Amino acid sequence: MDKNEELAVLRAERLRAIQNCEFRKARDIDNQLQHLKENISVNIKGDIERENQASFDIEREAVMLDAEKAFSEATEQIFSAKNLYQKKMVELQQKHADELQALAESLARDLELATIREVPDSIAYKKQAQASALVQKYDQAEDLFQMSQDTREMTLQERQETVHSQYEFTRQQVIDRQNAEDQTCEDMYMKNVESIRRRHHQENERLRKRLE
Repeated sequence: MDKNEELAVLRAERLRAIQNCEFRKARDIDNQLQHLKENISVNIKGDIERENQASFDIEREAVMLDAEKAFSEATEQIFSAKNLYQKKMVELQQKHADELQALAESLARDLELATIREVPDSIAYKKQAQASALVQKYDQAEDLFQMSQDTREMTLQERQETVHSQYEFTRQQVIDRQNAEDQTCEDMYMKNVESIRRRHHQENERLRKRLE
């Protein structure tokens, strides 16, 4: 017999006791009824608390599963972002190496061109030296020829210095641009990771509020 049925039986017995003028018995039954009602109230409260706790436990398990899923997704996204960043950096480094190699090859060509280009003043002194030698002015010819050699050497040195100076200027510009490209790539990666972490934090806050 459940407690509700027991209540009905006691109420019926109490009524019969009153009808039979068995007041002491009716009082005892009243006490039993009161005690039974208190037990029923306690049990109902306990059942509600257990149901609430069970519901909370189920929700907590669901939140934990969602939190694990969110963490796994965020970790995977960060891993993918890192792989993409590393791939882009490798591509950039290869591109930069190719650019510097092309610049070095250009330097070699420019130096070669500077060397093989004629030096008009040197040629003029040389011709004057040869002309002097034709009229037997050998000392003058020697001096003019030396001037021709000195002029050529000085001109070639100036040309090479100009080529090297232009190369260093251009190379520094290229390196500065390459460094900026590297920094931009890194900044984009860090921004992406920060965005992933921010979204993960927001999701954790949303899950936490489900348990409040």
